[in-house]
Amino acid sequence: MQESPGSRLEVVRKLGSGGMADVYLCRLGGAGGFSKRVVAKVVRPEHARDPHFAAMFMEEARLSARLSHPNLIQVFGVEEIGGRLVLVMEYVDGLSLGRLVALARQDGPVPEKHVAGLLADVARGLAAAHALTGDDGSPLGLVHRDISLDNILVSRDGVPKLIDFGIARAAGRSVRTRTGVVKGKLQYMAPEQLDGVAIDHRADLYAMGVTLYKALAGANPFPGETEREVWRKRMIGPPVPIAEHRPDLSPRTLRLLERLLEVDRDARLGSAADLADELEAIA
Repeated sequence: MQESPGSRLEVVRKLGSGGMADVYLCRLGGAGGFSKRVVAKVVRPEHARDPHFAAMFMEEARLSARLSHPNLIQVFGVEEIGGRLVLVMEYVDGLSLGRLVALARQDGPVPEKHVAGLLADVARGLAAAHALTGDDGSPLGLVHRDISLDNILVSRDGVPKLIDFGIARAAGRSVRTRTGVVKGKLQYMAPEQLDGVAIDHRADLYAMGVTLYKALAGANPFPGETEREVWRKRMIGPPVPIAEHRPDLSPRTLRLLERLLEVDRDARLGSAADLADELEAIA
């Protein structure tokens, strides 16, 4: 990202790239020497002139700006720099949950209670997102659709935050993803999401189940050599029993994973708030 003379953003370093945007650590300047570290998500040049993508990017900004919870990433605003849209967000000084558990696993099995405690906080944030309403008070029906170990950041003081609502779906969303495009990471996607049918908050509960499984087991619940094999296993279930990886887990955790990873979404937990309660009991 090239800095613009009129922008208050000063680039510190590039943090990474995704399929649609680049991410930078920046300083946000202000009057009287004010300075704050923020993250800038910048539309990649090849997408900058795509009206459909620009509309989706602005929709992400509008949805994210409504979110206000200590376990959800905060969005400060949108700028346009050099003809590219820039989403300015909270900077979390820490690690992804995926990186954190990988480091912890070097010393042995990741403690069940620690994982449950972190994900309980994430579930509280997710419950707030699911309960989001529009200006008229009607439910937005927000679904994140991309929950994963890498989309949860844990700050140095131990606060987990769910990030990247870039492909979130809301019932009243003005911009739809293009027909035939499946959004999300295959290993975390609920069967109904893979099947292309209408989804609701229960798809996020399924992804939270996969996240819990992978954090504890260090393995995928549906291993496969190809995407087609993973897809087939996911559609018919059940997952590889986590007890094969972690025979030490409590019966309550085993029951929770069974319910979260049900192929039949009607058999899953009722809400993210229910999930938070269960995880807090485990923690």
